[in-house]
Amino acid sequence: PLFEGIIKYDFAKNKSQTHLFDAGNYGGEAIFAPNPNKTNEEDAGWLITFSHNEKSNKSELILINAQDITQPPVARIQLPQRVPYGFHGIWINTQKNSKNQG
Repeated sequence: PLFEGIIKYDFAKNKSQTHLFDAGNYGGEAIFAPNPNKTNEEDAGWLITFSHNEKSNKSELILINAQDITQPPVARIQLPQRVPYGFHGIWINTQKNSKNQG
């Protein structure tokens, strides 16, 4: 399936927000990268995803403010090659915290 955007659901408030990709662009799964400077704020961080333009055959990495995904991307990074639909990723913080040491 070709996904035209991302939907963020707030089940507690029964509301949603939508971020649509540019026309002709389709994307996949978004992952959350927390903002290390705002650890006490809900959704403080970014959604990171890939999109691909079917006409130009170009892919880009997109960063979206997770607190308001209706806004334009915070950053768009053009990639040198196509990223296939369904590509999976994960955000791993390189800083150790006391809970994960052992």
